[in-house]
Amino acid sequence: MEKSLTRSTDNSQKIRWNVLNHIHTLLDSLVNSALEPRRTSLYQTTLQRLSEYFNTNEAQTWIVCVAILNHFTTNCDIQLSEFANFVETSVLKIAEMNSDFVSLKNRNIIDYSETDSSFKITGQVIKAVLNNEILKPSERKRVTYLDFVAKAAHKYEGRKYTDDTCDQLADQLKELEDKNADIPFIMRSKDFIQDDKTRFMFYDMCNDSLSGMPSCLASTIEDIYEDSEKYFIAKEFLDEKHLLITCGFFEFEKKGNLLEATLRITEKGKKFFLDEDYELYASNIDDKLLKKPESIKSKKLFYSPQNQKQVEDLYKILSQSKYKQITKRLEQQALPRGIAIMLHGAPGCGKTETVYQLAKKTGRCIVQVDISQTKSCWVGESEKLIKKVFTDYRDLCKKIEGQPKGRTPILLFNECDAVFSKRMNVSHSNTTQMENAMQNIILEEMEKLEGILIATTNLTENLDPAFERRFLFKIRFENLTVEAKKAIWKNKMSYLSSSQVEKLAGAFNFSGGEIDNIVRKAQMKEIVSGQRPAFYEIEELCRNEKLVSNTARQMGFAL
Repeated sequence: MEKSLTRSTDNSQKIRWNVLNHIHTLLDSLVNSALEPRRTSLYQTTLQRLSEYFNTNEAQTWIVCVAILNHFTTNCDIQLSEFANFVETSVLKIAEMNSDFVSLKNRNIIDYSETDSSFKITGQVIKAVLNNEILKPSERKRVTYLDFVAKAAHKYEGRKYTDDTCDQLADQLKELEDKNADIPFIMRSKDFIQDDKTRFMFYDMCNDSLSGMPSCLASTIEDIYEDSEKYFIAKEFLDEKHLLITCGFFEFEKKGNLLEATLRITEKGKKFFLDEDYELYASNIDDKLLKKPESIKSKKLFYSPQNQKQVEDLYKILSQSKYKQITKRLEQQALPRGIAIMLHGAPGCGKTETVYQLAKKTGRCIVQVDISQTKSCWVGESEKLIKKVFTDYRDLCKKIEGQPKGRTPILLFNECDAVFSKRMNVSHSNTTQMENAMQNIILEEMEKLEGILIATTNLTENLDPAFERRFLFKIRFENLTVEAKKAIWKNKMSYLSSSQVEKLAGAFNFSGGEIDNIVRKAQMKEIVSGQRPAFYEIEELCRNEKLVSNTARQMGFAL
């Protein structure tokens, strides 16, 4: 016998003997042998080398060699019955080797399905054998429930590029389930959702939820159901009678016809899906609408003396130490704990930026409500959407406040008059009924608010009077004084002289936002021309800022 069975004397990864030749020799002895091969010296030497190479016992070595042969002939899973036919023995005799199959599967030598009674060699073994290199099989990576739903979703997507029917896909998903039957999530799902295709649909929609995206009802049904089933499943969903809706796992984000309908996972669905990892994914808030304090740039704002004092008071109230004292005292006296604030006034006077700076200074996140996403043309949907805004906000509050240094976030309704408008008495209008229902929900939610809500508007005359009492603080932002405008001009364009600043502040009745526009355009001019714009060019920018051409002259601008 040769001295080395594994590696050459130059310490390379190559084997000194030919692995494929030895596999061929072993298979010659095994075929038609009824698992009783003639134990010649050649067979014994071959078996010893291959067993050392694969780190296997005799039965496991047979399995590996047959799997490798099958790879080069059909490259498909081999059934235990085919293995039995190859060696001319009973399939039950092969089934007795189950523990050997499982051991090879755990070492990532083969893929093995006990339910389908099939096995296949893994790619890493084929690579080592083809290159005649030392085999270093890695331990099979444990599949998590997140891996599982991703694999299931991959099969849905892959069907678009194959001729597989929905029933064939269902068989593949059932096999995937069986291979990972020990995952607690799969156990829970199989116990709760008895119907296979409903369960597979659940897996697909759970995977969508991980990306924060809603599930498109039409495409999800298309993936899983045959044509004869699609209509009934779609109708069940749209009538809100499908199990995934009635059990409270999913709800419609948008509900119209089948092509438009989208579903989003509920908190109940998340808890079932994520179990102990629920807290990692607890917020249903879109990241685009969640502004963290560290992402907000500090900005100096200029107010009238009265507004300056009011904003400073808000900073103190929302500072963490004072806020905790205030909410505790209110709770002790059985008073509402929520703090609702209305900032109103002319456009461009710094209302929204004030909210940002309040959040920055007090270390609070802002949850900005996307008003356009709270209204739907479908009956009943807008009410659900506005309710969801407050539900998601409460869930986020619980998550953040449960952290050691967590601070209650701010719920921001910017340009709130779009949803806080006056209630109407026209009962026959569906739109009016929807608007009134939404406002009633907001009023009710504000009544039981336990966080911080800030609303901004330019149009207080459009607000329903019932909202006025719900706002604890109402701050009207006054037009900037000349002194405030001078301070802004000097802060934004420090190169301007005192007389130039005074001239701009006196001649143009601009808001802070309009002054920002001038500053931005001046910077663009500087980049394009390569030199800072002259004062007369800044004056020209000011003249063109207002849409009404004679505004500057009305304000006393000297030509």
